[in-house]
Amino acid sequence: MRRIHLALLLGLCAWSGKPADAGIRDACVGVGTAIVVELERNKMYLCRNNRIEEKYRVALGRGGFGKTKRGDLKTPRGTYGLDVGRSSDRFYRFLGVGYPTKKQKSLGYTGSAIGVHGPERRMGRLGWISRYKNWTAGCIAVGTIREIDSIDAWVRKHGARRIHLQ
Repeated sequence: MRRIHLALLLGLCAWSGKPADAGIRDACVGVGTAIVVELERNKMYLCRNNRIEEKYRVALGRGGFGKTKRGDLKTPRGTYGLDVGRSSDRFYRFLGVGYPTKKQKSLGYTGSAIGVHGPERRMGRLGWISRYKNWTAGCIAVGTIREIDSIDAWVRKHGARRIHLQ
């Protein structure tokens, strides 16, 4: 029975005319070396030379997307500067995102302290569970300390100083 279901699934993917991972291959095209977050899919990609080097499942703002004001609990959309990681009492490591931009500030956008971070320390080894529900106040959260360490090391090594939240 499993083989039949798998065959049907593979047949549907072939029938659609697009490979099942078509969106994944396109995520890094044209961005050079940067982090790309596909907000609707809760996916983060580390892109170097327009190719995916790593991918992660992430939790985002519990208010949705399109941040415009402090306290709306939304993850912003757009391209922003990205800082290397710093220590965080609550999230282990925190890579600051340059939200809002100067242009956004001139349009009245408010808010701060948006970043890429690890799980809450109080979650301990169960932090990976937090990736399956959007719970942040607008940040991008990975589920393990190992993941945030790896992302920070990658940003430092490759000089990635941009993040695309799309």
